[in-house]
Amino acid sequence: MSTTEASSPGRTKYRFEDVAPDTLAGRFMRQFWQPISLASAIEPGKARPVHAFGESFTLYRTEDGAVHLTEFRCPHRRTQLSTGWVEPDGIRCMYHGWKFGTDGQCKEVPGEDNANYIKRISLKTYPVQEYLGLIFAWLGGGEPPAMPRYTAFEKAGYLDVTTYFRDCNHFQNIENGIDEVHVNFTHSVGVFGTSGLNEEVPQVQAEQTSYGLVAKGIRSDGRVRDTQFLMPNILMLKLPATAEGETDWRNYISWRIPVTETLHMAFIVQGIAVSGDDIGKFVAAREAEAAEIAKLPSFKEVSLKVMAGEISMTDVPLRPDITGIQDYVTQVGQGEIVDRSQEHLGRSDIAIVLLRRLWENELRLLEQGQPLTQWRVPDMLAPSKGL
Repeated sequence: MSTTEASSPGRTKYRFEDVAPDTLAGRFMRQFWQPISLASAIEPGKARPVHAFGESFTLYRTEDGAVHLTEFRCPHRRTQLSTGWVEPDGIRCMYHGWKFGTDGQCKEVPGEDNANYIKRISLKTYPVQEYLGLIFAWLGGGEPPAMPRYTAFEKAGYLDVTTYFRDCNHFQNIENGIDEVHVNFTHSVGVFGTSGLNEEVPQVQAEQTSYGLVAKGIRSDGRVRDTQFLMPNILMLKLPATAEGETDWRNYISWRIPVTETLHMAFIVQGIAVSGDDIGKFVAAREAEAAEIAKLPSFKEVSLKVMAGEISMTDVPLRPDITGIQDYVTQVGQGEIVDRSQEHLGRSDIAIVLLRRLWENELRLLEQGQPLTQWRVPDMLAPSKGL
């Protein structure tokens, strides 16, 4: 299916913004494997709290390197379980020493000698997999499907894996990713400004695909920038190479994950075309860039000053994270949850209209108890033309 005009603004009775497990959108998002943490954020023998999809969980890694996800609180007196001790075969609560195996079953209750009582107590656990530097979880209940593989990134010379938080609803970021025209204005300064993409405002086309949709930014000289969107919340595209030693455009994939309705996180994996001695140079440059950013006011601090009118975007010096500042200002500037009933969409918004139609259809199927669309994950990025 192809959409060529934005005659329908995509208004719907369904709330795409919802995240709780008892909502349609929250249930829908839980029908997919979703990343919940950087793999590097959890060391062997450690536990940490994780907040996603309006819920809280305990993530821990046993000494053998295996990752486990379970309930946030101990069922005894409801304290936070991640403050306890990770043991070779489970986790022990710091409040009264109750111990739970990696399968969630209670194993020890100090001060109690009733074996039957102990057997009746267990924690809910969730399937998890570690992949591409991220920890993915299945929160949908029942037997999970096979987790998708993103082979373009498995073959990369170097994987750059990052995350950030943004103070607005996740769907605003989802829609932003397929907005081809915003690049010319929001990102007029920075990596896109020097890539040749911003020389003219593109004509936009959008087509439904077997994995979601593709948004096309078409230039007058025939160059086309393809942005792939994988249902329900994955952005996949090509980015210009920015570091010495890179031999091709970067493969980029990101997931927009709600924490609450008004806060979300993004997990980003970039496959970098770099090899041999250049990998060391790239890593050194990446570390130098991180050190430079650490010396600067935080991106959130700068963004809030722009939004408060204390400074303008033209006052913000060029810095490695300028793209994040630009996106924060525009997306959070829509409000914590944008009021879509007040929008006036145009021809260039056809990808956003198509996205909302796809989501609306899936939520309708879920509401009616019908099977959801079986979206196919593409093995490789479709090439852009002339870039």
